Amino acid sequence: MNVRASIVALVALASAGCDSAVIGRDAGDGTTDSATDSGGSDAASAPDSADARADASAIEDSATPAAVTWHEHVRPIVNGRCVTCHREGQVGPFALETLAQMRTFAAASLRAIESRRMPPWMPMQGCGQFAQDRSLTEREIDTFRQWVASGTPEGDPARAPMVEPAPTVSFRADLRLPMPGAYTPDFSRSTTGADDYRCFVLSRAVDRTLWITGYDLEPGVRAMVHHANVHAVPAASAAGLPAGAQGYSCFGGAGLANTRTLSVWVPGTPPTKFPANTAIEVNAGEALVVQMHYYRFMPGSAAPPADRSTMIFELSPVRPARLAQMVGPGGPGSFTIPARSSAHVIGGVWTVPARGTLWGVLPHMHKIGRRITVRVGDACAIDIPTWDFHWQQLYFYQQMGGIPVNAGLQTSIACEYNNPGSTPVTNGESSDEEMCGAPFYYTPE
Repeated sequence: MNVRASIVALVALASAGCDSAVIGRDAGDGTTDSATDSGGSDAASAPDSADARADASAIEDSATPAAVTWHEHVRPIVNGRCVTCHREGQVGPFALETLAQMRTFAAASLRAIESRRMPPWMPMQGCGQFAQDRSLTEREIDTFRQWVASGTPEGDPARAPMVEPAPTVSFRADLRLPMPGAYTPDFSRSTTGADDYRCFVLSRAVDRTLWITGYDLEPGVRAMVHHANVHAVPAASAAGLPAGAQGYSCFGGAGLANTRTLSVWVPGTPPTKFPANTAIEVNAGEALVVQMHYYRFMPGSAAPPADRSTMIFELSPVRPARLAQMVGPGGPGSFTIPARSSAHVIGGVWTVPARGTLWGVLPHMHKIGRRITVRVGDACAIDIPTWDFHWQQLYFYQQMGGIPVNAGLQTSIACEYNNPGSTPVTNGESSDEEMCGAPFYYTPE
């Protein structure tokens, strides 16, 4: 199967309601500090949130129910798409667990889902198909719209559909790395009064080669941790990094050259498990640095609590058959976005160096980015038409076996920016600079 056919097949799979491998985690003992030898890294197959979308899509052309009620129609949508974040103690600014709570925010929620700001899912439909798709179908949006228009009726609790238990997929907590100490965010550092980007050294130098097969985060304060990205840093670069609980200021990444992204965590997602028999290798002596993004949904509110989150890795005890690299197209080494410009496009290419497989993609820009599109050959690999820096993530393709690619195949990226300011913006790691890149999770043969 060629690349274009592989990507087009992703859409066909979803349209057919095909099951996909998903990512999850069992409890584990969560107590070890080093790798265990408790098995490999094979992912189990189980239905994920994309299955719910596929089931709904299968009846997309059916009429919305004549009488839409909370218990029978709306609550299943809210439970499946919203309450992972919008519940007490989570990152959502308000809970949506009860009818009373939902009624309070019904109008605001409708505006958010009609504009597709919520649930947060940036890829455009029809350009790649991705695991754990959080987006709502048109039928689900119509159902919610009709419920609000009819006065948010409760309905009969006895008519609520049976809720299937969440699937359990094996995930081992082989390596737990807490932040070096408790840190209280300082939101006064940002112009918004709501953001604090801070990096912390989790390990000054790992004592052996690690093969990472999955990851998760245990947020210390769930309502405040918006994302957490871990980077491998060369020993020489890490030598001067502050190792204490206060960390150091950073924005686009670890703030250092020649780093490698190992994990990208966002709220509301289960633990991430890499494709079977693949891993990202960390060399002995490399440092591990986590970038934390703390977000306060209500600027000016009470003083924030201190956070001490813990990064969790699943490891393979032996070298897997395929080692993954995070590589892909990006903008030129130096670029400038002119002042008072709109729809300014920066592009770049990456040529596949060896026959292998593309399993996922991580689009990345900063705050004046507006759209990012990636192509593999002549096929669309991902298109994010309305970029939001706060909701970037690593998207794994739903297709089992990934997308096979041959050496010499060209991939390309187009990053579009609007710069309303009076000064040009150049590329770089800081918050007033920009980036353009989309590394693939790629395994060469």
